[in-house]
Amino acid sequence: MKKTIILAYFFVLALMINNVYAKNLDQCALVLNGVSVEISGIVAAVPAGDGLKVDIGTEVVTVYGLGPIWYWNDIGVDRPTIGDQVEIDARIVVFSDGTEKTIMMTIEVNGTLVELRDPVTGCPLWW
Repeated sequence: MKKTIILAYFFVLALMINNVYAKNLDQCALVLNGVSVEISGIVAAVPAGDGLKVDIGTEVVTVYGLGPIWYWNDIGVDRPTIGDQVEIDARIVVFSDGTEKTIMMTIEVNGTLVELRDPVTGCPLWW
């Protein structure tokens, strides 16, 4: 009986993990299929968890998907800071609730190109 309960627990856990993974892959595909946009400008703000604000000359736009600090540390590149020149390849994504966000695929910071998402799956490279 105890073995059956343990096996059932692991079976349910595996189903839950698979479901979360499938939903994440759906989000990745959504990003990958978004409208491609190139953004060039100066970093105006880097608010924690609220996207990167980029002054493109005519307005300040917000782009998302910069990734965690540890990812930048692991690749040996400094995260963008206020005043840095950036060139961004991004996708404009409309989510099921109607919200629209611009999600970065790559960013060039002061001449260094950083890949943020897998170009085949659209998933973040820090996963």
